Amino acid sequence: MNTTVLSRERSLRERLGLLARSPALWSALVFALGGVGFAAGNLLLARVLPEDEYGRVALFLALVQIGIVMGPVGMETVINRHHLGASTGLLSRVSLTSACVGVVLALLAWRFYGLGAALAGVLALTVWAAAVNRVAGAFFQSRSKFGFSLFLILIHNWIVLVAVPVVIFFDRPEALPAALTVTVGYVAMAVLGWRKGFEARHAPGAPTSSRTLWQEGLAAVGLQIAVGAFFQLDRLLIPHALSIRDLAVYSVVSSIAASPFRMLQTGLGFALLPRLKTCETRAAIGRLIRHEVLATVVISAVAAVAVLVVTPWLLHTVLDSRYSFPMSLLYALVGVGFVRVWSGVSSAVVSALGSARQLAVLNLYSWLALAVATLGVFGWRGFGLTGVVYGMGAGWFALALAGTLIGWRAVGLREPSGAPRRSMN
Repeated sequence: MNTTVLSRERSLRERLGLLARSPALWSALVFALGGVGFAAGNLLLARVLPEDEYGRVALFLALVQIGIVMGPVGMETVINRHHLGASTGLLSRVSLTSACVGVVLALLAWRFYGLGAALAGVLALTVWAAAVNRVAGAFFQSRSKFGFSLFLILIHNWIVLVAVPVVIFFDRPEALPAALTVTVGYVAMAVLGWRKGFEARHAPGAPTSSRTLWQEGLAAVGLQIAVGAFFQLDRLLIPHALSIRDLAVYSVVSSIAASPFRMLQTGLGFALLPRLKTCETRAAIGRLIRHEVLATVVISAVAAVAVLVVTPWLLHTVLDSRYSFPMSLLYALVGVGFVRVWSGVSSAVVSALGSARQLAVLNLYSWLALAVATLGVFGWRGFGLTGVVYGMGAGWFALALAGTLIGWRAVGLREPSGAPRRSMN
């Protein structure tokens, strides 16, 4: 009997030790820490800026995040799939595509959202720098150098915090000084990341044809744009579905309540993608997925409790109840947060193990899910911001379900030895 108890205790300690050493869990925790910086920056900006100006900052940041996804045209996924190194050819290609995306987003922001010409111009430059920086981070992510990669990718969370003293110092309670601070940060990180990437380019990478790069990049970018749009769709639609002031309220609340789940979703996929590529057998893939999902469920549950307890107190203390909201909004953000984490797992599995055709299929379903979310937001806007969140949740659920089914098939089509099974189609 004692031997059985000791064996169970030893097994429990081993499992806890594996959880503690999980790269995906640690990556998610680092992302979550970055979310703390982002939340703090948003709270303080909301305190020092008028509501309309803070709403413009939130819109600016949302458009930058869309640009980060669109600018590289899927190159960060291709780098992870083929372990590519930095090169002048890649830098030229990414710079060109990112600059084009920056200009297009700036024109859209100026025409449809009423951002001034100066703020729109800063947006174009920021999108270019942020997208180039994201690709630099992918070089280190593909080789499991998560520390430096996360440092590059998560810098935007802390730049928002740095923007607060800049606004106060220049005594200009406007969106433009905050936006310029974000630009400087991204430019600095892009220069640092590519410099380190060129220094490490002697690391071996698989030779890949230019045609393959474009095919896989285009297949991946559609999915990435859709997912990136999901991350920012609420902020892009609220000014039209409700108002810019509602966007300000939503940005403040979600920066605390939704941030932990968003960071867990991103962090889990960030570490899972390269590690799934290294699994040699179907059984190893299954063990890895089960292990990382268990770790994430535990930390998501803790985050949910913290969000429900801390958010109302924090907003009342820091903002003197300037931004009022119903508790139903918090419940909705937490519930949808779990669905978003599920979606992050399923998308990472498909991105790592799926064929080009399966990536294209998930790409198609992601756009359909995006349409579901858009219809949900406008269909339920009569319930205010809570309705917007549930409308977004319907889209996230559709994407998570599609990703799970496609990912299940991608794993099942692999031979027990780990090699992909040849399709009969």
